[in-house]
Amino acid sequence: MPAYRPRTSRLLGVALLIVWHVVLLLDLQVARAAPPKWKYLFPAGAQMGTTIDVEAHGSFDHWPVSVWTNRPGLSLTPKEKNGELALSVPADVVSGVYWVRFYDAQGSTPAVPLIVGTLAETREQEPNDSPSKPQELSTAQTVVNGRLERKGDVDTFAVRLDKGQTLVADVESHRALASPLDAVLEILSPAGFVLAHNDDDQDLDPRIVFMAPESGTYLIRIFGFPAAPDSSIALAGGDTYLYRLTLATAGFVDYSLPLAVSAVAAPIDLFGWNLAEDVRHLVPTELPDQRVALFHPRLANVLTLPVVPHATLLAQEPSVTGQPQPIVVPVTVTGRVESPADKDTFRLTLRKGETLLARVESRSLGYPLDPVLELRDLQGKSLTRVDDSGAGRDAELTFVAPADGEYDLSVNDLHGQGGSRFVYRLTATFAKPDYALTVAGDLFTVAVGQKLEVPVSIERLHGFAEPINLTITGLPDGTGVAAATSAPEGDTAKSVKLSISAGTVPFSGPIRVIGTSSGATPTTRTAQFATTNSQKLADAWLTITAVEEK
Repeated sequence: MPAYRPRTSRLLGVALLIVWHVVLLLDLQVARAAPPKWKYLFPAGAQMGTTIDVEAHGSFDHWPVSVWTNRPGLSLTPKEKNGELALSVPADVVSGVYWVRFYDAQGSTPAVPLIVGTLAETREQEPNDSPSKPQELSTAQTVVNGRLERKGDVDTFAVRLDKGQTLVADVESHRALASPLDAVLEILSPAGFVLAHNDDDQDLDPRIVFMAPESGTYLIRIFGFPAAPDSSIALAGGDTYLYRLTLATAGFVDYSLPLAVSAVAAPIDLFGWNLAEDVRHLVPTELPDQRVALFHPRLANVLTLPVVPHATLLAQEPSVTGQPQPIVVPVTVTGRVESPADKDTFRLTLRKGETLLARVESRSLGYPLDPVLELRDLQGKSLTRVDDSGAGRDAELTFVAPADGEYDLSVNDLHGQGGSRFVYRLTATFAKPDYALTVAGDLFTVAVGQKLEVPVSIERLHGFAEPINLTITGLPDGTGVAAATSAPEGDTAKSVKLSISAGTVPFSGPIRVIGTSSGATPTTRTAQFATTNSQKLADAWLTITAVEEK
């Protein structure tokens, strides 16, 4: 027996060495594990007052992950299987778009849109490509969560409508969900004849308002192309080609008068389809970041409006060249070009040297007006006229008054069209020195004890020439930031880098970059970043990892 002791000791030593290497390997794997990566979320929304299962598709090395939302109310609880979560939506939350992040100790996904609605929801079921074999829907008052999951995919649904019944079919995909889909929507007869067709209505997303000529079953068909055109000239599809198809035979909101508010208290008039009398006038609900929501459990959709720091008015009729409506700048006016010959005109007073900024929005809000904005003197001479501004169809002008006096500002349609949906929001302000801050990205990672630079771009507007002090809020205890100053001139006038010194405790959470000018009247601004669908958010994400990744 003694002769075997050295061999036993050697075997024990080898075993301990193997265990040590395994533990070291596991530690390295944990340290080097990738942060969560999001591909898509399905379904991309849920009804108020329900709990459903959702699938987070992507890569999650550590499961379960933690979940953050930009507004309280929603609950996303990871289940046992990787990528599966339970989504609970209380009945008293405000419907609309919520932003969600999945995160762990290694990092976070980008902000993911999740839509809360009022209607019961249905999941698309294959096969439903052919008009002869559509997916039967028990009601024409629902939201279908679907996906064009392969190239050439076509989804078809059958609904029953009564004669004279108005159906609103609305697709949320590219605009709200950042889906790569440019969807096409059609309504067909039972025999397969196309009765209505729409491609782009709300940006690249289609909408159809259809009145049934006879009682019977009608088909709703959706297919699409890549939102970024390629050379294939073929129907597109794939895992991320998601959509939410809202079908509504009850209330659906198109627009409100006004399209902006300065206070939250007063009821607002709603316009759309199938609106009951008791939901035509609603008091808005306040949202974060200077916005309000117009929603009701018996409305199929929600409308969000900005809160502006000045007066809001409605355009009066007639407000033509000979009878202009007087306005006092700054102001936001909501109006309609109601007929082909209609031109809404507003009279305003300017002092010599004042710079007028006027912007009219319609196409970017989802309405058909292609606005022309024109400023004339009282003799009718055109001083400036603008059609499209930048890459959009809306118009914006800048005018420096050469003398004290009155001027006429008018809005009309470029193509001489008009109608009840040709609504617009006209904002007229004086150019005042101001600034805007932008963060290039929204995900920042640094190891404990290390430093990280956060680049911030500064846009100085209308001659803003004050120093701007920048800092970061939301940092954990023990982590500091070297505040930076953007000088009116020089290298820091347009960009600075904020230096974060990470503490000794790991962290993963939202942060905000804040700027404050140091003039006589300090002005505070929060930096924003663009999401995957070009919406602007302010809550970036910082992760302080326990082990530096190499």
